[in-house]
Amino acid sequence: MADVRPFRVSVPESELKYLRQRLDTARYPDILTNIAPWEDGTDLDYFKTFIDYWRLSYDWRKWEAVLNSSAQFTATICGIQLHFVWEESERKDAIPLLLLHGWPGSYFE
Repeated sequence: MADVRPFRVSVPESELKYLRQRLDTARYPDILTNIAPWEDGTDLDYFKTFIDYWRLSYDWRKWEAVLNSSAQFTATICGIQLHFVWEESERKDAIPLLLLHGWPGSYFE
């Protein structure tokens, strides 16, 4: 029998603080003037905008709550830990549905 346990996303505040510190102190390379944006890697201006979004706007706790709004569990089957969400249909005649994903990725995508 599988060992089924409840699961919740719960990132410690210390980890989020550490992430913010790293984003606040990020060092960027010089812009190469002889290469068009995206020609040889990420466009630096776009990347800085992305970092600023994570530093100043992204609400981790909001999205953590969204992820935790579904009943989540882990189960160890044949030595492999699986993560799953259990959502029961309101319809009595509903056909069970199993959605799988690979790595990297998640059921939420």
